[in-house]
This record gives sequence, C-alpha cells and structure tokens, in this order.
Amino acid sequence: MTQQTLTPGPGSPITLHTTHDFVLLVSAAITADEATTAGSGYVQVDRPGLVTAVLTTGAIGASAVMDVEVWGADDTSGTNPVMYGRFNNLVTGDADSEFTLEANVYKPYMAVLLDYSGSGSVVAGVTVETPCMNKSETRTA
Repeated sequence: MTQQTLTPGPGSPITLHTTHDFVLLVSAAITADEATTAGSGYVQVDRPGLVTAVLTTGAIGASAVMDVEVWGADDTSGTNPVMYGRFNNLVTGDADSEFTLEANVYKPYMAVLLDYSGSGSVVAGVTVETPCMNKSETRTA
C-alpha cells in the first residue's frame, strides 16, 4: 500500500513567499517629521522573533537629513513603546539605496518615526520581512 502526503519529500524545493510582509512606511517624498507610519498609526505584525526592517530610499535633497526609527508597541495607540533600532543620518549619498536592520521583535505592533531636518525631500519606504523570506529555493540535498 502506498502512502500519500501533501508535504514535500526530502530534496523537494519549497516555494517561499518572496514579497514584503508588512509596509510600515509607504514610499513617498518626506519633507517634515512624521510620527508613526506616515499618519496611519502602528501596524499589527504579530511576528515574535527575528525580523528584518528594509529601508528603501529614492531621491534625497541636497540639504535634507533624516533618521528613521523602528518602534514596537502593545497596541495601535503605542502603549509601552520600545525602539528596535534606527537608520541614522540619511543624506544625499544614500539616495537610491536599500538598508536593512535586523531586530528581535516581541511586540505585536510596529511603526516608524521619522526625524527630518534641512530642506528638500527624502523619498523613503520601510517594510518588514521575516527571515525565511530571504532564503533561496536552491536545493541543499
């Protein structure tokens, strides 16, 4: 009698989800400080454990400087906030780049805080990925 299963056998490639899990900041031109995710508040991520925050930049004005802080909280209003990390001093030389920040997340909600100074705009977006999203589909056995 043969046994059937829906799970992959040894050496079978597994297709992984390859898009970003959660958008914390929609890519946009930023010209002032913004608390949380471009006005939309904390985003429920429910991802305890290791995550990667990905900051993608576009054009950055010649005299613009911006810091991006990644925060966690217990609810959408930001109760018991903790800072997981920071992308520091984004300037013109950081235009059209991608930066990553790994953090052990233990709060169910996340947001970003933008600290902007100077003049001109900074085009930036922030997403959160889980570690398995960065793995390839290459066979190892």
